[in-house]
Amino acid sequence: DVKVRKEYGNKTAFVLLAFLCTTPCIIERNAEMRMYQWAMFFVFAFALYLFEAVKVQNKKKWLICLIFGLCAAYTHYYALLAVAILYAIVFFTNIKKRPVITGILVNAVISVAGYLPWLVVFLGQAKTLKETGWWQESAFGFKDAFEYLVWPFKDRTGYEPFFFLLLLVCVCVFLVWKRKNEHSIPAVQSIGTYLLLILFGIMILLFYQPVFITRFIYPTVGLLLLGLAIAVSKWRVEVICVISAFLLLFAAKTYNSQLHYQYNSDSVPAWNAFMDTVEEDALVVCDEDAVKCITEYLYPDPKVENDTALEADDLRDRVVYYFVCNDSSLEENRLKELGISEYEYVNEISLLYHGFTIYRAVEER
Repeated sequence: DVKVRKEYGNKTAFVLLAFLCTTPCIIERNAEMRMYQWAMFFVFAFALYLFEAVKVQNKKKWLICLIFGLCAAYTHYYALLAVAILYAIVFFTNIKKRPVITGILVNAVISVAGYLPWLVVFLGQAKTLKETGWWQESAFGFKDAFEYLVWPFKDRTGYEPFFFLLLLVCVCVFLVWKRKNEHSIPAVQSIGTYLLLILFGIMILLFYQPVFITRFIYPTVGLLLLGLAIAVSKWRVEVICVISAFLLLFAAKTYNSQLHYQYNSDSVPAWNAFMDTVEEDALVVCDEDAVKCITEYLYPDPKVENDTALEADDLRDRVVYYFVCNDSSLEENRLKELGISEYEYVNEISLLYHGFTIYRAVEER
């Protein structure tokens, strides 16, 4: 916030802070210890120093920009894509400025060299991704594109953020109208990176594999909010106050739903009741590491096994329960590989912020 205040003024810093404290996706993700917050921070810091490097042509700023860009690239693949997109946007919007072009090209070459150690891992993961994955294939339509666009301002209660869509349209119109303002260019570049990441993600989803889900947009949410804040800070104080009131209203709703979602105590008795009925020598099998980690931490006995580490012989003559995270679907082919030909639905239970569907093998093998 200090860096934003120095570069864009107190009002922009205030509006940005208001957005950061009230945006639903940030409120929800801040309750989770994952890489997404770091990815957003690195992309955001990279952008701030890139804009400053272009403006002042300082080698130190280019170096800091390079470091944050590499940190983003190593944190998440869509953060890597965001960095590449922003480099490209700044490159083509400053195509006639030789010092800027030189700085970007030098940073790009060093970035590629710095990312080479991870390239082997990247190619291996890409191969695995092509062969298998945790996603579900489904038809893609206009509604899905809308979901990606408005995801940062949509909470888990299903609230449709038309307010955000209206705000985004107004900001875009304003930036076109004030395109000669010195701060309009960074705002357009920031929002453009957010929109292009969604476009590239949809292209990956349609033509490669459906591995673009809404939370992968998170690395560019900081850029989106920066672009909105730069534009909104130029509006009248009365308008900013109205926008702030709406943001606080939506934030209160999101905080309430997040508390219920993250710390729903009603699910614990149901989970305890089920675990008490599980036979002592039963084998509990799960379909992903998240399920294994949660259940093992809370219930070390019976031991939970990941299905990727098992073979059919491991399940023979055992009572088997199969846990499937509700974010994925039951893979019948995998069950057959494990020797489970028949199974029955047992229950559907939530624990913390994960929902599970539980199946039981009909026969003891």
